Amino acid sequence: ASISLQTSPSAIREHPYLGEIVDLIGAYERLRLGSGVPATTRARLREPKLDYHLEMEGNKPVLRRVVYAPWRTVEAAEGATWEIDVKDGPCRVGVEVAAQRGRPVDPGSSGGPTVSAEQPFLEVDGKRLAWEVSLAEGQVLRYRPGWPTRVVGPRAGQTSRVASPKGITLTTGRHRVRFACAGGLRAGVLVRLILLYDDCLPASGARH
Repeated sequence: ASISLQTSPSAIREHPYLGEIVDLIGAYERLRLGSGVPATTRARLREPKLDYHLEMEGNKPVLRRVVYAPWRTVEAAEGATWEIDVKDGPCRVGVEVAAQRGRPVDPGSSGGPTVSAEQPFLEVDGKRLAWEVSLAEGQVLRYRPGWPTRVVGPRAGQTSRVASPKGITLTTGRHRVRFACAGGLRAGVLVRLILLYDDCLPASGARH
């Protein structure tokens, strides 16, 4: 079935995920109007508790298997540590950091946009992913290995791109995660890991 979305230009500018949602709707519409999803792919998509992300591999759409870890709230100035259980490795690590509105850790100076997280970094078993960026309230940092890191949300324009660090690959088992900000954490942030697998399903093919 066709997908539609009603919103306003201001909401598109301010909401950190709305631009991606609009792009995703367009991608699914093109897929729907194209050559059809192979029967083998449709069968895999019916399997419970499996998530896939639609993306382009070269000029062909594919569905990559992903696991979204739970969001973690980080409000302490020194950051936070936790563990993640990888049930099926190997996989690569993606990261999202969402700067929350109205959750100050350090009041800072008055006037102008509040910088929530400056120079954020995430470590897994001591291996570090770090970004030379300052996140303001309402902005989201999105990192996927092999792609430029994106910052979306208020005052970021449509998308700001910053350099990406070298990726981390995890094996099956438990891993220790640490998140902090080298330049300071002044407001609460939400952090989650996204595990990306190399196995992809073809998203287009002959109709059945």
